[in-house]
Amino acid sequence: MNLNNLTNRQQMILLILISADRPQTSLSIANRLSVSSRTVKSEMIQIEDVLKQNGARLIAKRNSGYSIEVASEERFADLREQLRSKSAHINLMNSKEGELFLYLTRKLVAGSQWITETRLCNEFYISPFQLNSLMKKISLFFESFRLNLLSSTKGVKISGSEQMIRVAMTELTELRSADSGNAAQDEQFEMWTGCSFQERQDIRHCFLRILRRSGYAVRDSASHRIAMYLIIARNRYQAGHRIEHLCNNDGQLEDTGVYRLAEEIVSELRKRFSGFDLDQTEILFIEALILSNLDVTLDENYQKAAPYLNEEITRAADEARKALYEYARITIEPESRADRTLKQMLLPIAAGKRYELDGYEHYDFSSDRTYQKDPLCMHVSWIVCRAVAKTLDCRFSLFDNTALACWFMGVLTEERYPIKKLRILTTHSVAGAFAKTQTEALKELYSSFIETISPVELYEIRDLPENYYDVVLAENVEPGKYGKGLFGYNYDYPACRIKMVDNGTDFRTIYNEVLSLAYQTDTLIPELSSVHIYHEYEYFSEKQTYQLFAERYGSKPDKKKRLYRFMSEQKNENLLISNETAFVFGCSECCKDGYLDLYYLTKPGKWYGSSIRRILFVSWPDDASMIRLKTEAAVLNRFASDPNMAEDFSADPEQAMKKALRESVSVT
Repeated sequence: MNLNNLTNRQQMILLILISADRPQTSLSIANRLSVSSRTVKSEMIQIEDVLKQNGARLIAKRNSGYSIEVASEERFADLREQLRSKSAHINLMNSKEGELFLYLTRKLVAGSQWITETRLCNEFYISPFQLNSLMKKISLFFESFRLNLLSSTKGVKISGSEQMIRVAMTELTELRSADSGNAAQDEQFEMWTGCSFQERQDIRHCFLRILRRSGYAVRDSASHRIAMYLIIARNRYQAGHRIEHLCNNDGQLEDTGVYRLAEEIVSELRKRFSGFDLDQTEILFIEALILSNLDVTLDENYQKAAPYLNEEITRAADEARKALYEYARITIEPESRADRTLKQMLLPIAAGKRYELDGYEHYDFSSDRTYQKDPLCMHVSWIVCRAVAKTLDCRFSLFDNTALACWFMGVLTEERYPIKKLRILTTHSVAGAFAKTQTEALKELYSSFIETISPVELYEIRDLPENYYDVVLAENVEPGKYGKGLFGYNYDYPACRIKMVDNGTDFRTIYNEVLSLAYQTDTLIPELSSVHIYHEYEYFSEKQTYQLFAERYGSKPDKKKRLYRFMSEQKNENLLISNETAFVFGCSECCKDGYLDLYYLTKPGKWYGSSIRRILFVSWPDDASMIRLKTEAAVLNRFASDPNMAEDFSADPEQAMKKALRESVSVT
């Protein structure tokens, strides 16, 4: 199925469904695409047909949403692959300004001639004021690639190194216009990036085969980019655009396994495709590009990839660990798994700094954005980025920030909530012997959650002391959240329905409703004495809020000043805003204690340009354990993902936090 036969909106809906880790309602999809739910539903007929032709089917469940069920992975793989190549920043292309941004950046990076502003205004029917506003964004984009947007009486054009012009083209190729018409195309850009989808895939697979044999690995998204870079490099090299200079101190680049890998890639491409007669400088830059995109594999290869960078990486990791303890009381032990992972993640950043590939704008895959929604992990990532940037004098992109947030999410994932195994009673209406039969598979699957399962008659439960068991599994449980109640019985202990006829398909519900009670999360929520709700906060500015928080939460006069500076520096990334809530983190070294305080604004305000109605101040005490941080991450994640969390928290903080933790250990 050719995606060009689908409208842009249908492609976007497919992309959302394929990228999602849970069912998506028509309303949630509609909100992302700025259309109505009815419009989304009308598109599902065509989408359902497309999925059927590609080995999958559309699942629609009332009150749950739409999801995709794959029947033939082989047939579905091609559709997924085509969509993956289009999955960079859906939202950017959802507006006329987004289309103009894409078209103009492509036009500027592909051409070498001056373009007059009058010509651009006339071509797009926009005013000089609108063009000026757009050019500021375009200039920032190019600055991230160390390219300059020159402006004179002649017009505007781009200047900079050949290699960074190519890298910028690569990123812009990852984007697709919302309008498939000619208005969004630029002939010169198409010339530099021109190749068929099949040729791009063939080049990518050729590159990946050699990469797999080498023992090195790059991120999946990077494999698409490197394949596209190779095509652009071929086309521009043939047209006479050469890389003139590359930092290669004392031949360091040539004396590595990655250089030999780059040589082998170019040699194989030269045999199979025309135009890949690239010189040594070109091969050196391909090596630098691979180094700056190496994946985390936790083997020893990363130390051999660029040995001349190991000292810098170790120094940067040491400073990051110090900063994490100073500002968040997070302890990462030297040479621990977390420390080794961090060092390997810093290798591409150190290589990027060395070869001027650091900090440029990445248009991320939708899966990457999952980690941007976790306030605590993004904050920890910011602390690491801040420390490493000072140590290596390097730049960080949002992608780097997101990758390090993923690193800390992995650290928290390795922490395990304490478990107290459950004593379960089970009943069956036909025969007591069947009660045991229907739970045998359950115990085998969830043995770490279950201490005992005892079959009983339903009427016997009345006479048993409550400390004799923890959960009841029966056929006639009254439906309700967390299985409270048994039909016809005055009973409010945790209970859930189980039936042999369901043949285990109800096990996920049983786990979510009652077995997850084995996690002792209720004992881990922050103390209520550290939680405060403030209504009617007269908000004027970010600075005023930082001053208030520094005065209220700082432990000493000098600590108040440090706290103010620490919070002020968080403005660098507008990442910690979600559901009209701004997340502000204090540093443990400066705060009196741990806090989780919610401020309601008297009227909506702006936080670095984004609309907010609430501000959440977060800090944790000196003695906070990693499991405490995992607990708070779950609570903050619920604030970021659930529009109702703030109101639930205001009404009953304890129950809202317990619910957030329960849902964090549920399975979907």
